[in-house]
Amino acid sequence: MQDALGLAESGNLEGTVPGASSLGADRKDWKAVDSAYNRRITGDSTVRFSGPVVVDGRSRGVPACSGAGITPWGTHLAAEENFNAVFGTDEPDWRRGEKHVRYGLSAGGFGQPWHRADPRFDLAAREARPDEFGWIAEPDPRHPDAGVSASAADRHATALRDAGLITTVRNGPTVPHTGTAR
Repeated sequence: MQDALGLAESGNLEGTVPGASSLGADRKDWKAVDSAYNRRITGDSTVRFSGPVVVDGRSRGVPACSGAGITPWGTHLAAEENFNAVFGTDEPDWRRGEKHVRYGLSAGGFGQPWHRADPRFDLAAREARPDEFGWIAEPDPRHPDAGVSASAADRHATALRDAGLITTVRNGPTVPHTGTAR
């Protein structure tokens, strides 16, 4: 689970910090325990996604998680929040398009200039990958080496998501819940 984006090698250590954690717990005391399920997924982790976020079969990390939840089938939901903060450009001729406005992407980002370390975050670069972020990721803690995550759960146009949760109604359907800060 390393170096999907090469952020550490590019000098962007900031990209190796935010993310999501999965920890085994003693359910009696609710304390973390040493477990094969313990895992940290950051912007620099290698995670293969399924669903609409897949582009050319590439891997990517999960750079900015907010709310999280557990599904009835035991996977972990991690809502990617403020993914637009890590995108930007120093290209003076770059102009925002409709999609950039919809997802809150701007030349200045939110002061996290990952675009200077990696062209995948430079909105003016051909390698820019904003369509691959802002989803509810669903890693399976029981298979940490698989590195596969479902991704079609949800994507908010506001780019600010607070939570992802799935519940099962008694004798009824499975119901997803998501929230947004706007």
